[in-house]
Amino acid sequence: MSLPKFNLSQLFPNLDRQILILAMGRLLSQIGTGFTLFYVPIFLSIKLVYLQLQLVLL
Repeated sequence: MSLPKFNLSQLFPNLDRQILILAMGRLLSQIGTGFTLFYVPIFLSIKLVYLQLQLVLL
């Protein structure tokens, strides 16, 4: 059983290429924003703990 092959033009046949490029850019931007909002607090809390450990060891 083979999987059907999808072509981007088959999925969105009536959309202009510029619209597709803008939509993909928007999607990547939103994914990057979500990635940043998820990982920044983790990174900053680890950095804060590391700085506190440096102060204790001094």
